Amino acid sequence: MQGITITVHYPARVTRNALGEAETEYEDEQVANVLILPPTTTDLANFEHGEGVGLSGIVYFPRTWKYRSLKGATIEHQFGVFSVIGDPMPAQTGLKPTRWLAMPVYVSRQEG
Repeated sequence: MQGITITVHYPARVTRNALGEAETEYEDEQVANVLILPPTTTDLANFEHGEGVGLSGIVYFPRTWKYRSLKGATIEHQFGVFSVIGDPMPAQTGLKPTRWLAMPVYVSRQEG
C-alpha cells in the first residue's frame, strides 16, 4: 500500500482584528504516505460525537511522522478539506505491524 501527500493546517495563533473578532493563523506541514480511508458501516454505527458532526473519513499517518497535537487542525488533500475531530493520540502498543501509526484520525468534511 502507498499513501498520498496531505497538508496539515495546525492552528498556531489566535489574534484579534480591528473589530475585535478572533482570527486564527495556521502553520502548514506537508506529510507524505498518509492513508485516507472511508468510514465503514461499523465506524459510522459506533461513532458518537456532538450534534452536527458527521464522520467523513479516517486518516492514518506514517510512522515517520513526528507526532504533534491535531486538535483544531484541518487536513487538505486531493479530495477536499477535512476538520480533525477531537485530539487523537497514538496508541502505545509496542506493535508495529504496518508502516502507519496505530492512531486513527477521524475527520469530517469542512463545507464552505
